[in-house]
Amino acid sequence: MTKQRLYHWSAAFRIQHWLHLAAILTLVFTGFYIHSAFYPGTGESMAWNRWFHFVGAYVLVFAFIWRVYLMFNSYEGADWREILPLWRNVKHIPDIAAYYLFMKDTHRHYHRYNPLQALAYTCMGLCVIVMACTGFALRDGWLHGQFAWVNGLLGGLVYTRLVHFFGMWALIVLSLIHLYFAIRQTIVDKDRALMSMVDGYCYREAE
Repeated sequence: MTKQRLYHWSAAFRIQHWLHLAAILTLVFTGFYIHSAFYPGTGESMAWNRWFHFVGAYVLVFAFIWRVYLMFNSYEGADWREILPLWRNVKHIPDIAAYYLFMKDTHRHYHRYNPLQALAYTCMGLCVIVMACTGFALRDGWLHGQFAWVNGLLGGLVYTRLVHFFGMWALIVLSLIHLYFAIRQTIVDKDRALMSMVDGYCYREAE
């Protein structure tokens, strides 16, 4: 089937995507440093890393809220029917999983996301919520008071820290899976998946 060059991602989606990426990179770097300082410095170095960590957290939460808004309200790309784990999407996971595992050469036609991509994005969204709640519960001041219930729910600060730490690893793994999807599609499907997040254009089969 002939592929067409289509305007797939509007500027709003692309800006949100890069904000999300910048926030995660900042949070991972500073989070590892806060957990265990891996380069020499003074107490001021830790203070700066904590500050950037909190800035990254606010950007991540803002980007997440923005993405949820676009998912339901974007004129060009409201895609909640594709992202949410509805049965109409979940039932096709074996089809696309077999394709990604090189067990079959073709797969069903999907509009914006295939079911595995949608599932990964849903899990990433849930992970962002968990990370935000546990992170704010660990922060001093007003936010700590507003999210103190998280510590009670998880059984104390120690467990909140553990959930936050393993949540970071979950975000890393999900981000790598997302990167794999994008690279594989770019190379195998030749659909400009990577570049589409720069200029908005990709190649898709005509519907």
